[in-house]
Amino acid sequence: MALEASGIKRQKIKIKKIFDDHWEKFWPENKEKYPKEMHESIEEAVEKMLGCGDYKNGYVVYRCTSCGQGEVKIAFSCKGRFCPRCGKVYIDRWVEKTLETIVEREHRHIYFTIPDSLYRFFYWNRELLKEMSDLAAETIQEVMQKYLERKGEKVIPMPGIITVVHTFSRNMKYKPHVHALLAIGAIDKENKEWVEFPYLPFKWIHKVWQYKILTMLQEKYKEKWAKEIFDACWQKYKQGFVVELRDPLVNARKAAQYIGRYLGRPAIAEHRIISYDGENVTFCYKDLKSGEIKDETLSAKEFIGRLIMHIPKKHFQMVSRYGFYARCISEVVKEVLKKIKRCVQQVFAFVVKGEKKSWRDRIIEAFHKDPIKCPYCGDEMEIWQIWDPKYGLIYDFIRDDTVKSEKASPEKVKEENSSGYYQLCMPFM
Repeated sequence: MALEASGIKRQKIKIKKIFDDHWEKFWPENKEKYPKEMHESIEEAVEKMLGCGDYKNGYVVYRCTSCGQGEVKIAFSCKGRFCPRCGKVYIDRWVEKTLETIVEREHRHIYFTIPDSLYRFFYWNRELLKEMSDLAAETIQEVMQKYLERKGEKVIPMPGIITVVHTFSRNMKYKPHVHALLAIGAIDKENKEWVEFPYLPFKWIHKVWQYKILTMLQEKYKEKWAKEIFDACWQKYKQGFVVELRDPLVNARKAAQYIGRYLGRPAIAEHRIISYDGENVTFCYKDLKSGEIKDETLSAKEFIGRLIMHIPKKHFQMVSRYGFYARCISEVVKEVLKKIKRCVQQVFAFVVKGEKKSWRDRIIEAFHKDPIKCPYCGDEMEIWQIWDPKYGLIYDFIRDDTVKSEKASPEKVKEENSSGYYQLCMPFM
């Protein structure tokens, strides 16, 4: 039942509320259902989210030194990617930073999938997700090279590829897959020149992708039960695994926004949650097969269980770069990219960086209200106190000798504070 057709008035439901009500009981009862190597990452991500905006985790007090009446106390945010509030800020900053490195060209969007019989391998061994990403890039590079060889061209292409690993479907079930963005064009490794590459022999990709995934898994899993699964995949998918060529992304910003859309939030956006009665959660999602908007109701515990399946392992890089997008490319390649005539933006270190938004800017943008403007006289309030649970009172306007370092000074706080709503960038956070 679609939300629009259901007549249900959307509630303002927070994922944090659902976790507040059920996490303490859920985790001890269900943690063994998750890979042991993931326990620490899951616990840390959830605990950060639950403590976001709590004064006990630190705060800053602003006070008006003009009239002496205005005062506001602002709690630190958690900066966690699993936090719906902080994740939005993470994405915005990531997109702006990524724009510095993406060529202003159209990008193909290639969607790599695997059969559901293989999901278990990637669920219990999260290290395989990086290998899946690498193999997607290898598949593209190999197909490009073979196509040129068959045409008799002696170009050795270095494409620009960015991959992002996703593990969730629209209804939050575990479905590991890779989205790859491929710049239209490449660099000739021999001549160090830009070459147009408007055509990609897409029909070859399916078999190459299948071969690389199954060969990798066969090398790691020798058990009889695993061999039976792999053999079935060879037999069932004679044309190769499903790979889709989706609508192209027309410019660098579209490409960066697409990559970033799932990097800094849970597997479901809060606006898709229709209702929560304390025990059950109803949410909506778009069914890709039918194109319809559907509703699904889960117990709160099952809802939590699905969400935390997709928390990445600590330090895992969901985005990878290959070819001329790799971070280790030579200065010669950078110069080639710099000279692309149709590149509206420059790339890498040659780009003028976008202006960072501070937490204050974001509050004004979202709520049209300046959080540190005195409500009585209209002057800008000053930082009065900064308190941290580990270090205690680290700054006091009256006793300014409480500052323990220049990095914790009010000036540095104002200068570097650009991490998100109610967030101060402290050196110990």
